[in-house]
Amino acid sequence: MKQVVVTGVGAITPLGVGASTLHDRWAAGEVAIQGGEAPCAAFDPLDFLSRKDARRADRFTQFALAGSQEALAQAGWDEEAPYDPERIGCIMGTGIGG
Repeated sequence: MKQVVVTGVGAITPLGVGASTLHDRWAAGEVAIQGGEAPCAAFDPLDFLSRKDARRADRFTQFALAGSQEALAQAGWDEEAPYDPERIGCIMGTGIGG
């Protein structure tokens, strides 16, 4: 069996922006469903993307890019990958969209 190491996670959710916010609010039993919908109202793409990039990307791509930035920051990665690129993986998921 090969070893897998998770070095960073990111989350953009209706419960908030950031993995720690998601964890804290979820653990507290909070629910973000409002009128049958669960909007990501706290998310502002300009906190993560340039105006040009935000305008070019659909909402779910904006979520993915912002969550990826958080995961890479948690992992301590900067401009260059600290490992052989052929040995790096990224798993992303969405409940709907994209």
